[in-house]
Parts: sequence; structure tokens; C-alpha cells
Amino acid sequence: MQALYFFLSPLAIADVISIFFLNHTNSDFNFILLNVSIGLLINAISFPAYFYYLGTGNLKWNVINNVITAVIIVVFTPLIGAIIGGKYLVICWSASAAIGALVVITAMHRQNNFPVRHFFDRNIALLFFAIICAIFVNHFLNQMTFIKNSHLMIIATNLLVLILFLVYPVLSNPILKKIKRKIISSTEDNEINK
Repeated sequence: MQALYFFLSPLAIADVISIFFLNHTNSDFNFILLNVSIGLLINAISFPAYFYYLGTGNLKWNVINNVITAVIIVVFTPLIGAIIGGKYLVICWSASAAIGALVVITAMHRQNNFPVRHFFDRNIALLFFAIICAIFVNHFLNQMTFIKNSHLMIIATNLLVLILFLVYPVLSNPILKKIKRKIISSTEDNEINK
């Protein structure tokens, strides 16, 4: 759940990040950010499986993951660079990270008879939908002339849309509700003890 926030939220404010680094909005920068975010997200989802294999000493699938990643990068990067062009090289890296990660995840779940669908509950689907909506709303709003010509308007619009689309999924998350209750009860206990 936290990986979704960490890797997909920047997509909703890609123009803000572009302004911060380049001092203007740039579609190539947003394209690269999208590919890297998705590749890193899928790779991060495989961390439990990766570390499970490290902890048990069964390194076969981790090595296969690394070999697949390396082969895809070494073989397809020159081809994509020569055929399509330089900015599309990031697709090769994202695809290699995602494919290698999916191999490790699939191997762990098959060995332990644990269905992958348990990772995708209602809250994750809601958050994913909210972030996708925020990306499209920001893209639509940023094409308007009065917003497009002002860095301050782009930043304000992007941050407002991100906050609006993420407030409900964050507040409805049962794990975060438990944490909030613990924090409130611990502060109340501290106040009583004083």
C-alpha cells in the first residue's frame, strides 16, 4: 500500500516536479517519470519475495531475476535506441525491472501456494483508481491556457488535485485508521498520566 503512495503519487504531480527540476513542463520528462515509477513500483512489490529467498538461502530465483534484468537491458537497449530513439530506452529498464520482479513474485507464490490476489484488496484498488484519476485531471487542467502559462497555477492545481484524490483513500485505509487510533490513545494516556 505504501509503495503505491510512494511510486504513483509523483505521477499526479509530474508537472510540478518538471518545473522544479527543469523550470518548465516537459512531456519527455513526464514520460520518463511515468516509466521509472511503474518499473520501480513493480520491483518494490517483489521485495518481500526477494528477501524471503535471501533469508531462506534459496538464491535461485534472485539470480534468475538478476539475469533476466541484465539480459533484457543488454539485448534490447541497443535495439530500442537504434530503432525508436533515446528517450525510449527507459522503457527497456522499466520492463526489465518489472519482468524480473514478476518472475520472483510468481515463483514464491507457486512454491508457497499463496494466491497473488490477496495483495489487491479494495483499498489498493481505490487508491490506484484515485491516483489514475488525479493524473488525468491534472493533465486536463494543465492544458488550460490560464494554468499552462503560470508555474504557480500549475503547482497549486497539481497539489490540490493530489490532495483531493488521495484524502479519501488515505482516510479509509484500515491500517492507517489503526495507527491513528493508537496515536490518539497514546497521547490521551500521556495526558492522563501528567
